[in-house]
Amino acid sequence: MNKNYVEIIKTSFSVGDVTYSERMVRWNSSNNHHCDILNVDGSCLGTPTRAGFGGLIRNNAGFFLSSFSGFLSDLTCILLAELTAIHKGLQLAMDIGFEELVCY
Repeated sequence: MNKNYVEIIKTSFSVGDVTYSERMVRWNSSNNHHCDILNVDGSCLGTPTRAGFGGLIRNNAGFFLSSFSGFLSDLTCILLAELTAIHKGLQLAMDIGFEELVCY
């Protein structure tokens, strides 16, 4: 019986054939913007529903400047989660003093 556990552990950590695919989501620094960039996202998932939002601000070279995140209780509307992310991101940008911002 111990042998089975040893084999399970060995196979759990083995690195078989690894295939790589093109990364579909990534920071695109080849933009023509000359200002800072706000990226946001909202999400709703599961039962009971868990919802949250977050985002970050980068400069036009792609360097991190600031970020935020939050939890939304009893929310089932993905649109509201997304809009909350935009709202909180714009609030953060205003609080910091950004005057020009592109939002994705």
